[in-house]
Formats: sequence, C-alpha cells, structure tokens
Amino acid sequence: MKISIGSLIILLLLSFSGCAGTDPSRWDGFRGLKWATNIKDIKDHEAFFINDSNGFEFYGRSNDKLSFGNAKLKAIVYGYYKDRFCGVVITAKGYKNFTALKDAVFAYYGEGKQENKNIKKWLWVSVLGNSNKDIEMSLEYSESSEETRLTIAYNPIVEEQRKEQEENKRVQELDKERVARERGKVIREANKNLVKTRDEMEEVDFYHAQSLDDIRHGRDYIEAYIAKKDYSVWLCFKMYHAGDLLLIKSVLFKVDGEDFKLTYGFFDDWKRDTNGHIYWEWKDVLVDKYIWNLINKIAKSEKTMMRYEGQQYHFDRDVSPIEKEALKNILLAYRAKGGEPPTE
Repeated sequence: MKISIGSLIILLLLSFSGCAGTDPSRWDGFRGLKWATNIKDIKDHEAFFINDSNGFEFYGRSNDKLSFGNAKLKAIVYGYYKDRFCGVVITAKGYKNFTALKDAVFAYYGEGKQENKNIKKWLWVSVLGNSNKDIEMSLEYSESSEETRLTIAYNPIVEEQRKEQEENKRVQELDKERVARERGKVIREANKNLVKTRDEMEEVDFYHAQSLDDIRHGRDYIEAYIAKKDYSVWLCFKMYHAGDLLLIKSVLFKVDGEDFKLTYGFFDDWKRDTNGHIYWEWKDVLVDKYIWNLINKIAKSEKTMMRYEGQQYHFDRDVSPIEKEALKNILLAYRAKGGEPPTE
C-alpha cells in the first residue's frame, strides 16, 4: 500500500495526539502556550507586538514555524486581553494549503461542523459536542481571495472582553443621553435670554442678547449675535459708536492688558447716520478666528478698554459688565445651536 507524504504527516499528528481529536491537552492552549498565560511571563525574544483592537493586543512569536501539518501558513497571531493569552488566528493562502490545513485540524481537534454545505466554514463549539466548553474554533476558506483563516478562542477571557465592551457601550449610550439632555437644557436656558428677529426676504433668523435692549438706542456698545438659516449657523460681531463724527478706521481693545486691533478702511462697510446733532457709526463683521479669540477673552475679562480711532480723533471707553455677560450668553447659545469655533 502506498502512503502519500501528506497522509504520512497526518499519521504522525495522530500518533502524537493518541488518536484523532482524543488528546485532552489539545484544548489547554496552543503550541505549548497555556490559555491565560500572562504576556509578561513570555521571554521578550519570543514575542513581538503586531497591533491592537478593542482592548485586544496581538503578538507574534519569533520561534514559530509557519506550518501546520502539511499546510504552509502566512501567519500565526496570538491574541491577549489584559495581558492574558486568549486566542490564536492562523492564516494561509491558496486552496492547496486550505485542504492541508483542514485535514490537519480535523485530525488533531476532531471534525468540525459545516452548517452550510455551500460555504466552506466549519465550527467547533461545545453545544455541537466537538469542543471543550472553554474553546470555540472556526475554519473558513474564501474562494474569491483564496484565504484560509483558523480562529481559536478561549471563551472565559473573550467573554469577559465582550461583556466589558457591552458595558462600555451601555455607559457611552447613557453618557450620550445625558449630554443630549444637558445640551437641550442649555439651549432652552440660552434661548430664554435671546431676542429673535427674522429677515423674511433672506429667510434668516437673528438672535440677539435681550440684556442689551436698554443700551442699543443712542449708546456705545459691542455685541455678538447669531444668524441662522436652515441648518447653517454663523456668528457676527457688531461695534457701535454714538457721539461726535470720528470717521472710524480701526478699533483697539486692551483685554486684561492684552492688545487687540481691528483695522478697516474708510469705505470698508462702515455704516453712518446722523440726526444733525449726534453721529452714529457702526460695523458688522463675520466672526473669524481672531475675533472669536477676542470676544471670548472679553467675556471672561476683569477689565476691557476699547478705543475707536478716527481720522483725527479717538474715543475711549470701558466695556461694561452687561456687554460681557451678553457675550457669554451669545457664545453659549451659538455652541448650543451647533455652531463651531472658526478655523480661519
């Protein structure tokens, strides 16, 4: 009787195990490495890090032979969770190596269960009676990629990881719900302090701080306000001066000793009006990164001074606590409505 080389190797495996799938130690680990072995107990030159995912860390062993029975392997990867050995993933390429690996695995572990004859996938699980209660195995072959994948999992540790992942997910969902509730509360509180107007032609809603209503008419002020159209939201900044005609060209701020300067040309969209006795000059600008930083610092400042620099004269004043509080409220409402800090 002639015996092929492949059959001889299978017989050698059987002689090592006693008989096919009957060696009880086959479920204790893999290649002499016992399940739950701590990675720190393995010599540095025997294990090297590959990558990590979902709390698992994956290592290779430098002294591994990339073969199993008569199959040539691409890789053998060892999985650890919290430093404890809990799984093996073996890969091979090509149909020849698939059949050789399948034969060797069946010979050593016993025959796997193929649930669908049209799909090359076999399972070893305790409920099928072909695995230890602590071990789950699967062997899969993809005809499109010609890739074979053998996975061996140590359930006590893998199940621990799964439960912890589910708990983390549950906590994250609770956190999301809590954040959503808190954000809803913030939006409601912020909106209570806003005055809404609408430009029907442009279909844009504007939100201003209600606390500035008393000083908007005939007095100097600065303010931020929100513009919203459909799902887009943006932030604007307004500077308003009432008094002598300055022909303002720049505005300086000293915020707790830090200097800021906004410079604009004479014809650069400054608006002006007069009743014959008082002149009004004002400018609205879209908040950019520089102004975002400025108004956030003004809102939190102890003392902010500002100067309107005109063609010949200037006018200085302190930014009032009411203006600072209004800035805080608008910035809060802007973020609550989904606004993001500008990046330019």
